[in-house]
Amino acid sequence: MKRGLVFLSLVFATMILFSCAVSQDEVLNSLGAYRKKECFSHGGLQDYTDYAKYYYDDIDFEGNPYFKPISETDTDILHAHIDDFEKWLECFDRTSEIVAKYDFDRSIIDMQDYLYIYDDPRYPGFGNYNVYFWDSQVRILYYFHNNI
Repeated sequence: MKRGLVFLSLVFATMILFSCAVSQDEVLNSLGAYRKKECFSHGGLQDYTDYAKYYYDDIDFEGNPYFKPISETDTDILHAHIDDFEKWLECFDRTSEIVAKYDFDRSIIDMQDYLYIYDDPRYPGFGNYNVYFWDSQVRILYYFHNNI
């Protein structure tokens, strides 16, 4: 009887773990298949910071419901998010992978690029955001996420 209860407890625990799987990233999926990715993360279940680079051969943004060509106003908003992101990186241990691998260069931002930013309205003031920045010259999608 005890073995049966232990077994059932393990089965239910496994089901709970698998039911909490991370949902698909609709924005990333809207771009099609990438050739290569580099992802770095810091944090836990609720508070975490991510930086990623997705390498593509090409992307067609026509009809994409998320991305739009970047404008001067957008660059100011992008810089504000990156400022916040980099401030958080300064708080982390210098030996953490995300700090060691962070290599974004703001000088690559120009008017040929594309951008999508999602700011969660439940967390004002950069509390929870996803930034997707497409650099058209090198065909890399940069992803910045912060949920603190």
